[in-house]
Amino acid sequence: MAVTVDVTNDQSTHAMATQALQRFGRIDILVNNAAIYGGLKVTPFDQIPETEWDQVMAVNVKGIWLCCRAVIPVMKQQGKGKIINISSGTIWHGTPFLLHYVTSKGAVFALTRALARELTGTGINVNTITPGYTMTEASKTLVDPETFAGFKQRVLVGLPSLSNKQSPPSSSMVRQGAGSPLVVALGAGHVGVSRFSV
Repeated sequence: MAVTVDVTNDQSTHAMATQALQRFGRIDILVNNAAIYGGLKVTPFDQIPETEWDQVMAVNVKGIWLCCRAVIPVMKQQGKGKIINISSGTIWHGTPFLLHYVTSKGAVFALTRALARELTGTGINVNTITPGYTMTEASKTLVDPETFAGFKQRVLVGLPSLSNKQSPPSSSMVRQGAGSPLVVALGAGHVGVSRFSV
Protein backbone atom coordinates (compact mmCIF):
# COMPACT_ATOMS: atom_id res chain seq x y z
CA MET A 1 0.00 0.00 0.00
CA ALA A 2 1.36 3.45 -0.91
CA VAL A 3 0.03 6.65 0.61
CA THR A 4 1.02 10.20 -0.30
CA VAL A 5 1.68 12.09 2.93
CA ASP A 6 2.65 15.67 3.75
CA VAL A 7 4.55 15.00 6.98
CA THR A 8 4.31 18.68 7.94
CA ASN A 9 0.50 18.49 8.04
CA ASP A 10 -1.37 17.02 11.01
CA GLN A 11 -4.42 15.98 8.98
CA SER A 12 -2.24 14.27 6.38
CA THR A 13 -0.27 12.23 8.93
CA HIS A 14 -3.46 11.19 10.72
CA ALA A 15 -4.99 10.16 7.38
CA MET A 16 -1.89 8.00 6.76
CA ALA A 17 -2.32 6.26 10.12
CA THR A 18 -6.05 5.80 9.55
CA GLN A 19 -5.55 4.27 6.11
CA ALA A 20 -2.85 1.90 7.40
CA LEU A 21 -5.08 0.84 10.28
CA GLN A 22 -8.07 0.29 8.00
CA ARG A 23 -5.99 -1.79 5.57
CA PHE A 24 -3.98 -3.89 8.03
CA GLY A 25 -5.93 -3.69 11.28
CA ARG A 26 -2.87 -2.62 13.28
CA ILE A 27 0.30 -0.49 13.15
CA ASP A 28 3.39 -2.30 14.40
CA ILE A 29 6.30 -0.25 13.03
CA LEU A 30 6.88 3.37 12.03
CA VAL A 31 10.09 4.33 10.22
CA ASN A 32 10.49 8.11 10.06
CA ASN A 33 12.70 8.61 7.01
CA ALA A 34 11.17 11.66 5.29
CA ALA A 35 13.70 14.50 5.20
CA ILE A 36 14.93 17.40 3.13
CA TYR A 37 18.53 16.77 2.06
CA GLY A 38 18.68 16.61 -1.72
CA GLY A 39 18.55 20.04 -3.24
CA LEU A 40 20.25 21.74 -0.28
CA LYS A 41 23.35 23.69 -1.14
CA VAL A 42 26.51 23.92 0.94
CA THR A 43 25.98 27.39 2.43
CA PRO A 44 27.55 29.46 5.23
CA PHE A 45 25.20 29.54 8.23
CA ASP A 46 24.47 33.26 7.92
CA GLN A 47 23.45 32.92 4.27
CA ILE A 48 20.86 30.16 4.67
CA PRO A 49 17.49 31.66 3.65
CA GLU A 50 15.04 31.75 6.56
CA THR A 51 12.35 30.06 4.47
CA GLU A 52 14.74 27.18 3.69
CA TRP A 53 15.64 26.84 7.39
CA ASP A 54 11.95 26.69 8.31
CA GLN A 55 11.18 24.13 5.61
CA VAL A 56 14.03 21.82 6.70
CA MET A 57 12.86 21.99 10.33
CA ALA A 58 9.23 21.43 9.35
CA VAL A 59 9.95 18.26 7.37
CA ASN A 60 12.92 16.83 9.28
CA VAL A 61 11.72 17.49 12.85
CA LYS A 62 8.05 18.45 12.97
CA GLY A 63 7.30 15.68 10.46
CA ILE A 64 8.66 13.04 12.82
CA TRP A 65 6.69 14.46 15.74
CA LEU A 66 3.45 14.49 13.72
CA CYS A 67 3.94 10.94 12.39
CA CYS A 68 4.67 9.67 15.90
CA ARG A 69 1.63 11.50 17.23
CA ALA A 70 -0.52 9.89 14.54
CA VAL A 71 0.47 6.26 15.25
CA ILE A 72 1.29 6.15 18.96
CA PRO A 73 -2.36 6.03 20.14
CA VAL A 74 -2.83 2.87 18.03
CA MET A 75 0.42 1.35 19.34
CA LYS A 76 -0.58 2.14 22.93
CA GLN A 77 -3.90 0.40 22.41
CA GLN A 78 -2.05 -2.63 21.01
CA GLY A 79 0.37 -2.57 23.94
CA LYS A 80 3.41 -2.51 21.66
CA GLY A 81 5.07 -0.85 18.71
CA LYS A 82 8.43 0.09 17.21
CA ILE A 83 9.46 3.54 16.02
CA ILE A 84 12.75 4.05 14.14
CA ASN A 85 13.79 7.64 13.46
CA ILE A 86 16.48 8.27 10.84
CA SER A 87 18.97 10.87 12.02
CA SER A 88 22.40 11.41 10.42
CA GLY A 89 26.07 10.85 11.16
CA THR A 90 26.56 14.57 10.51
CA ILE A 91 25.55 15.19 14.13
CA TRP A 92 28.67 13.43 15.42
CA HIS A 93 31.22 15.48 13.49
CA GLY A 94 29.37 18.77 13.02
CA THR A 95 29.41 18.90 9.23
CA PRO A 96 29.89 22.57 8.31
CA PHE A 97 27.87 24.62 5.81
CA LEU A 98 24.71 22.54 6.28
CA LEU A 99 23.72 23.99 9.64
CA HIS A 100 19.99 23.63 9.14
CA TYR A 101 20.25 19.97 8.09
CA VAL A 102 22.72 19.03 10.86
CA THR A 103 20.65 20.90 13.46
CA SER A 104 17.47 19.14 12.35
CA LYS A 105 19.14 15.73 12.60
CA GLY A 106 20.46 16.58 16.07
CA ALA A 107 16.88 17.39 17.01
CA VAL A 108 15.81 13.95 15.73
CA PHE A 109 18.35 12.37 18.08
CA ALA A 110 17.08 14.42 21.05
CA LEU A 111 13.44 13.80 20.14
CA THR A 112 14.11 10.06 20.08
CA ARG A 113 15.70 10.01 23.53
CA ALA A 114 12.98 12.10 25.13
CA LEU A 115 10.12 10.22 23.47
CA ALA A 116 11.60 6.84 24.43
CA ARG A 117 11.64 7.92 28.07
CA GLU A 118 8.13 9.33 27.88
CA LEU A 119 6.79 6.06 26.46
CA THR A 120 8.47 3.82 29.04
CA GLY A 121 6.04 1.13 30.18
CA THR A 122 3.78 1.35 27.13
CA GLY A 123 5.42 -1.46 25.15
CA ILE A 124 6.53 1.04 22.49
CA ASN A 125 10.22 1.46 21.85
CA VAL A 126 11.77 4.37 20.01
CA ASN A 127 15.23 4.26 18.43
CA THR A 128 17.33 6.22 15.98
CA ILE A 129 19.85 5.36 13.30
CA THR A 130 22.61 7.85 12.44
CA PRO A 131 23.87 6.74 9.02
CA GLY A 132 27.20 7.98 7.76
CA TYR A 133 27.80 9.31 4.29
CA THR A 134 25.62 7.43 1.84
CA MET A 135 26.24 7.65 -1.87
CA THR A 136 23.00 8.89 -3.37
CA GLU A 137 22.05 11.23 -6.17
CA ALA A 138 21.24 13.84 -3.50
CA SER A 139 24.72 13.47 -1.98
CA LYS A 140 26.36 14.04 -5.35
CA THR A 141 24.78 17.49 -5.58
CA LEU A 142 26.48 18.62 -2.36
CA VAL A 143 30.09 17.98 -3.34
CA ASP A 144 32.27 18.37 -6.41
CA PRO A 145 33.05 15.22 -8.48
CA GLU A 146 36.60 14.88 -7.07
CA THR A 147 35.41 14.98 -3.45
CA PHE A 148 32.60 12.55 -4.29
CA ALA A 149 35.11 10.14 -5.86
CA GLY A 150 37.19 10.30 -2.64
CA PHE A 151 34.13 9.50 -0.51
CA LYS A 152 33.27 6.67 -2.86
CA GLN A 153 36.75 5.17 -2.58
CA ARG A 154 36.81 5.38 1.23
CA VAL A 155 33.33 3.91 1.59
CA LEU A 156 33.92 1.05 -0.84
CA VAL A 157 37.31 0.18 0.66
CA GLY A 158 36.44 0.66 4.33
CA LEU A 159 32.89 -0.58 4.77
CA PRO A 160 32.53 -4.24 5.65
CA SER A 161 29.64 -5.93 3.91
CA LEU A 162 26.97 -7.73 5.89
CA SER A 163 27.09 -11.48 5.52
CA ASN A 164 23.94 -13.40 4.71
CA LYS A 165 23.71 -14.32 8.41
CA GLN A 166 23.79 -10.71 9.62
CA SER A 167 20.78 -8.46 9.74
CA PRO A 168 20.83 -4.72 9.13
CA PRO A 169 20.69 -2.68 12.37
CA SER A 170 17.08 -1.56 11.80
CA SER A 171 15.90 -5.18 11.88
CA SER A 172 17.42 -5.69 15.34
CA MET A 173 15.62 -2.55 16.48
CA VAL A 174 12.35 -4.04 15.37
CA ARG A 175 13.05 -7.16 17.45
CA GLN A 176 14.40 -5.28 20.48
CA GLY A 177 12.28 -4.96 23.61
CA ALA A 178 10.72 -1.70 24.72
CA GLY A 179 12.13 0.64 27.33
CA SER A 180 15.79 0.71 26.33
CA PRO A 181 16.45 3.17 23.50
CA LEU A 182 19.13 2.09 21.08
CA VAL A 183 21.18 4.26 18.75
CA VAL A 184 23.01 2.71 15.82
CA ALA A 185 25.64 4.89 14.16
CA LEU A 186 26.44 3.73 10.65
CA GLY A 187 29.45 5.14 8.87
CA ALA A 188 32.27 4.26 6.52
CA GLY A 189 34.03 1.34 8.11
CA HIS A 190 32.15 1.10 11.42
CA VAL A 191 28.90 0.45 13.15
CA GLY A 192 28.58 1.88 16.64
CA VAL A 193 25.80 0.91 19.00
CA SER A 194 24.89 2.64 22.25
CA ARG A 195 22.04 2.01 24.63
CA PHE A 196 20.50 4.56 26.97
CA SER A 197 19.05 3.75 30.34
CA VAL A 198 15.58 5.19 30.88
